[in-house]
Amino acid sequence: MKKITNTRNGYHFNSKYWQSPDSKLFQLILGMVLSDATMYRVSHEALVKFEQGADQKEFLFHLFQECKEYCFMTEPGIRKHIHGAKQGEVKSY
Repeated sequence: MKKITNTRNGYHFNSKYWQSPDSKLFQLILGMVLSDATMYRVSHEALVKFEQGADQKEFLFHLFQECKEYCFMTEPGIRKHIHGAKQGEVKSY
């Protein structure tokens, strides 16, 4: 099992290296938070959640490819309908 660390390229994710406004990751996350991503705080960490409806699957998987080396998930999660006529169908990713 791969050990989860909060560093990449020798820099902690909380360092100015990753928080530079010139960083592609910074620009991507800022744009998504201004549109429809969610940021929340857990203890001392700030987390960002990208969730898109089933119709936006390709867009979400593209975002995941851009951010996957910074994620703790190995693939996007899937939410399914649990009641009604659409039970079992994908609701969002």
